[in-house]
Amino acid sequence: MKGYLKSCKFLPKLNNERPNDRNPVYKKRFTSLKNLILIMSENETVIKPKESSWFGYYEEGITKKILQPRQTKLYIEDWIGLKALDKAGRVKFIKVPGTHIEVSDVDTKKYVVPYLQKKWRIVKKSGDTEAEHGGAAAVTTTT
Repeated sequence: MKGYLKSCKFLPKLNNERPNDRNPVYKKRFTSLKNLILIMSENETVIKPKESSWFGYYEEGITKKILQPRQTKLYIEDWIGLKALDKAGRVKFIKVPGTHIEVSDVDTKKYVVPYLQKKWRIVKKSGDTEAEHGGAAAVTTTT
């Protein structure tokens, strides 16, 4: 972990992994997501370990043991709000066949598209009929 924190500038900052440099704004923005869709490829060839697609990672000092997302300090101490989102039922852990970013059209339609579509419903108010937006969320935004 120490090597990762030293060599990688971008992810440790966004993930609030630097103890003396945690930014509450990152957590606030992350927890504002309506849904977070995390997709891991079963035969991942680029991301190591593949479980980091779900915020899992190696156990401290042991590269042979991989912690699942809910076992990491990032989750337990809720550095970015992942635990809060998960407890609210707003995290979807999806595993798909294939290698890095090789998500089939079928899986995209099944796991991603539903969160990108606007959902409308008909509401009756005082005898009038109105369309009301159901508040569907984009995969990685708060829209």
